[in-house]
Amino acid sequence: MYNHTTDMICKIDGFKKSLPNLSFRAKPLSSIFIVFLFILVFLSGCTIKSIEISRTIKLPEYIYKSPLKNYYSNATVGIFKFQSPVNASQVGYAAASTFHKRLLLNKVFFKVVQEFDVEDLSFENLIKIAEKKHYELIITGVVRYYMEGSSLQESMVDEQIQVIHVPTKETLWYAEAVETGRPVSSLDYIFFKIKDESAPSTASLMSINAQKMCNMLLSISPYYAALKKDMKWIDDGYNYLVAKDYDKAEFCFKKALSINPDNPYAFLNLGVVYERQGNTGEAITMYQKVIELNPEIVVKESTNPQKTGYTLVDIAKDNLKMLQQ
Repeated sequence: MYNHTTDMICKIDGFKKSLPNLSFRAKPLSSIFIVFLFILVFLSGCTIKSIEISRTIKLPEYIYKSPLKNYYSNATVGIFKFQSPVNASQVGYAAASTFHKRLLLNKVFFKVVQEFDVEDLSFENLIKIAEKKHYELIITGVVRYYMEGSSLQESMVDEQIQVIHVPTKETLWYAEAVETGRPVSSLDYIFFKIKDESAPSTASLMSINAQKMCNMLLSISPYYAALKKDMKWIDDGYNYLVAKDYDKAEFCFKKALSINPDNPYAFLNLGVVYERQGNTGEAITMYQKVIELNPEIVVKESTNPQKTGYTLVDIAKDNLKMLQQ
């Protein structure tokens, strides 16, 4: 009898012998399924992770005004609730609260006090409150645009802040941060479609904006970083002079002289400090020292805008003349 089974086995065995490097032993179906499932999960997991883009939070998108560095790390600051857009009346409170928490977390200032119960957010009223409570700085803001997203629409928060120096009523920082978050498309083109994810919450966007603002408040400009040591003290002292903090200004200018005993900026600015403190004799001595050094330096910035473009010697002579009249 012709044995079909035996013949088939012999043929297969013969084929195997002709290709000794190949194996035809079938794996159990369960093993193949497990391997396939593992690959499926791994690849789909990679696809999901690829949409979780990590990024470094930098600075606000628009910085309209900022000093070279933060000279007010020891200041007591009052923060007021931000003005809200028409479509979301409570958003201003949430934005200010988020920023307050970030300020504390980043240790931007010595003390930050919430003033969220204040309803009259006019400039005059905020300054009045700040002067009464001895705040050196106040922070105000506006939520210019607010949109809570969904699985089909992006979220967006656009905020502006101002940091105002109370004694001079001058705006020190003025910036705008804009953050958007798009819905996550969860379509995996390799295998299957998983559940959609909504756009990031506006609360998370506010937190990112707040961190941008803190980064700005803590940043040091490249110009300042490139200054020589004595000129850094000059710059610090000048800002304290503008802020009418004459004790700190005097300290900074003397530090500059300890590094460079012939720094003409230090002598001129010390003359201004002593003059404003009523110490006429010391002021005259400082101005005379500038004239003796006779530097050919043109002033680019001055507490008296009319003096911009003058030389240091010209300013010293004018100040000396005024004192000697």
